[in-house]
Amino acid sequence: MAPSVVPLASAAAPVIVAPYGVSLVPAKTIFSESEAANVPVTTSLASIRRRQLFELHDFDWWPSSLRWFLTELLALTWAFPWIRWKIGGERLIPSFADLAYQVMEPEIKRAASSAFDHQTQDGSVSQNAAIIDLCSGTGGPWRGLIQRVAPDTVDVILTDLYPPSPMPPIQEVNGSTVRQYPSPVDATAVPDELTGLRTMFNCFHHFTPELATAIIRDVVHKNERVVVVDTAQRSFAQFIGAGLLMFPASFLIPILHFRQTPWYLFPLTYLIPIAPLVCAFDGMISCARGYKSDELLAIAGAADVDDQYRWTAGHKSFLGLFSLCYLTGEPVQGPSLPVDV
Repeated sequence: MAPSVVPLASAAAPVIVAPYGVSLVPAKTIFSESEAANVPVTTSLASIRRRQLFELHDFDWWPSSLRWFLTELLALTWAFPWIRWKIGGERLIPSFADLAYQVMEPEIKRAASSAFDHQTQDGSVSQNAAIIDLCSGTGGPWRGLIQRVAPDTVDVILTDLYPPSPMPPIQEVNGSTVRQYPSPVDATAVPDELTGLRTMFNCFHHFTPELATAIIRDVVHKNERVVVVDTAQRSFAQFIGAGLLMFPASFLIPILHFRQTPWYLFPLTYLIPIAPLVCAFDGMISCARGYKSDELLAIAGAADVDDQYRWTAGHKSFLGLFSLCYLTGEPVQGPSLPVDV
């Protein structure tokens, strides 16, 4: 669906009509695109109505084994629904990963078209597009998405404030790589050496509006592109759907990861289903903490006070029950880039 143009300020921003059915849109204009029409735009952080709440796995004292259990569950549900029937080369019912890649694909192609030689962590020189994934955890989303990137090639660096230990192995697929950055990375102050398209998957709902603004402000300060995708949606349907999905799916984790699963998680899954219950709880709370499209635009507007970026936000859904929300931003240097209208 073509994006609807919404001025960030109350005054209408001028649109210069150009040939071939495109318009050149100034940086002061932001975009909201959605499967639902007339998406309202919130223009201040104070008007964001979400509650911070808490998830059990956010606490330092939460057992690492249960945190691992949830991480593997999220990687599994990322591919939900597990229906591979295709019509015309497209899956009949898209998964979260399919919808996320629909958002990511044009950004990856832009990054690939402007890629330049850069040095990788092992000291070699690569011509692949560089992608810096923030708040990665164990990198579940990218380890699945990397298979979809071809024929483009990318080098994805997974970063986190608490890098996993032991370090996961480097993944290589069709010339692209996924590797873990060994040192802690604060998303509000990314090291200067980590340059490239920034991505964030399923983590933005953890942050307060002020912290989220600080993360986007660092993007603007470093003049990088950014894509934020979050499946935690603040709607009653997704709140209930998260529990209905994550509770039964939890019972698959000890089976799919038999050797890695600590012995005590088997009775805590199949005899007294504590692990499935806490995963369902955290999944439902995640939805209650989620940001809406207009709220993501408000965060972007608060971070980009000098109107240096063009921002797009929206949501994609399937089955009328599950959806994801996204925000993309790119610097506007000189004349604005063409945008389909």
